[in-house]
Amino acid sequence: MAAATGCAAPQPLPSAEEWEDPSDPNVRAESTVTKSGTIAADEVWSGAILVRGEVFVPEGRTVTVEPNARILFATDSEPSSKIVVEGAFYAQGDFQRSVFFAADARTKAWHGVLFEPGSAGRVSYGQFQYETRLHIRSSAVGVTFSQFSDNTGAAVTVEAASPTVEDNVFRTNVVAVRCLRQASPDILNNTIIGNVYGVVAEDGSQPNIARNVIASNRQQGIVSQGASSPHVNSNNIVRNGGYAVQDGGRLSDNFIQGNNGTVPIAVDTSLSVNSAQLFGVEEVVSARSSPVPEAGDRRTR
Repeated sequence: MAAATGCAAPQPLPSAEEWEDPSDPNVRAESTVTKSGTIAADEVWSGAILVRGEVFVPEGRTVTVEPNARILFATDSEPSSKIVVEGAFYAQGDFQRSVFFAADARTKAWHGVLFEPGSAGRVSYGQFQYETRLHIRSSAVGVTFSQFSDNTGAAVTVEAASPTVEDNVFRTNVVAVRCLRQASPDILNNTIIGNVYGVVAEDGSQPNIARNVIASNRQQGIVSQGASSPHVNSNNIVRNGGYAVQDGGRLSDNFIQGNNGTVPIAVDTSLSVNSAQLFGVEEVVSARSSPVPEAGDRRTR
């Protein structure tokens, strides 16, 4: 079944110990660079980086993070540790050398990278674990080939912008991707599996959700609130605990199977806006009887 729906198991993430946690006293002090405050000139980050408090990348400045860098967000500072970008932030690993982001697994505070309006950046081959997230308010941002896990909130939040979120793996988060304030991101070829919710669209958002595997999430695969209307095309939406799509959305060419407590092999090929697996959607143009072969992230399928 996994091969048929594109749900190939993602590669396991390294443990925090394997990342050489720079807050560990056993790691040599000279091997760790601590960052805080405003970036005064363009910087290149490599090795072990400890973000303590707020790091601000102002307009006109660029931070480039090299492959295999390890960024740990300190959890003993106020305000919570984060990277706020008004300039540019590029963290681009490669297939064999990811960029690692982590915080203490016990924290519930928000840590991660906040892209403000007008900023630019790209995160590619990133590994986000333990309450480390992205909040994107700029359309000039791309997130590709990254993995997000173990967040008690939304792993990626898009607010009033239309960035690209493509070829990522989301698992064991409360929400994989959350869209706010008329956001319209392209959410393409991701594997969204084992979260509480898959994609949540709020406040009039209209995300383009295409060629994803949205599977085995505890609640809805896609859910809308506040007059949102996602475009849902050519996805495999299977075995979610709640409805495949609920309360909004225009659907075409999706494979919908075994959601909302139906028999696991039950495929919904009707064009009804309300069924055992769909509720309150706006339109169903067409439906598939077999999985979309090109759905899911291209790194693990």
